[in-house]
Amino acid sequence: MNCSVKPFTLVLLLMMLLVACGDSESASTEEEAASGNGESITLSASSGLPASNPASQAMDLMAEKIAEYTNGTVEVDVFYDNQLGDPTTLVSNVAQGTVDIVVTGNSYFSGIVPELQVFELPFLFDSYEAARASVDGPVGEKLIAMFEGTGLKPMYFWEIGFRHLANTVRPVKEPSDLEGIVLRTLPAPVQVKTWELLGAQPTPMDFSELYTALQQGVVDGTENPFSDITSANLYEVLDYISLTAHVYTPMTLAISEQTWEKLDESQREGMMRAAEEAKEFQRHLNDEEEAVSIELLKENGVTVEENPNVEAFAEIAVDAYDEFIKSHGDELIEEIRSAQ
Repeated sequence: MNCSVKPFTLVLLLMMLLVACGDSESASTEEEAASGNGESITLSASSGLPASNPASQAMDLMAEKIAEYTNGTVEVDVFYDNQLGDPTTLVSNVAQGTVDIVVTGNSYFSGIVPELQVFELPFLFDSYEAARASVDGPVGEKLIAMFEGTGLKPMYFWEIGFRHLANTVRPVKEPSDLEGIVLRTLPAPVQVKTWELLGAQPTPMDFSELYTALQQGVVDGTENPFSDITSANLYEVLDYISLTAHVYTPMTLAISEQTWEKLDESQREGMMRAAEEAKEFQRHLNDEEEAVSIELLKENGVTVEENPNVEAFAEIAVDAYDEFIKSHGDELIEEIRSAQ
């Protein structure tokens, strides 16, 4: 029997093999393109806060973990102290894709998702446990879904914490003690309305300007969480603090949608895992800060009013809810209250 292969048959077999390989390679390329290119990439990220702030420390940890969980294919350069712009500019730049990642207070995102102002409502939460359960649960998920099509993809809600009232003029125990005090606030209409109702003169101002403004008497006071007061050394230019815990302020950790689309599925999973671990780390740091801050303030000459008349503040400030409800209804408020 003649078992030799004719030249024509051999050529035909080789051509069929090449076509099959080409189809396989094409399918692989299409699959890779559909899920991001998976190439190595370096991202920019900013908290806009001092490096010692818990949010900045958490961002450092997140950058480290992202590199670990993506096998070094995603590196993150972290910038502090508004090096990449103030919070308003940062949020805009991330939406446009010129900066990759931002974490900052929710009020700076409220121009994009106005419903986030629900967290500016006074005395909405009575504990960290309730506040964290809300942002991690259905309310947080609903708010994250509202970012669709904005150019921003929220990853998680981190936190600034419960805010307290501090000033350079006098001890504040009752709302009447606020009369005439020029108070730095966040740029959120609900916050401005709240402090107007309580008798202060609210003045929205970027956090980076606050120390100098207090030092020079441009403003008389502020309302911030302990983490902000201690990391920025505000106790050096404050004389009184009242533990009002009037607002719980989350932070939105967001990545540019343009950046997100460049990542493959494994890179995205690694980034989300790192961001969640960093969220828990930041909350742990905030809890530690709460435990030591009162003594630190006292040691630096700040008079601490530990039992202000919170009920009186809440009774007056409740009218601030009307403005939010007129624009956005009361559904989110009721969801938050019913879960506590």
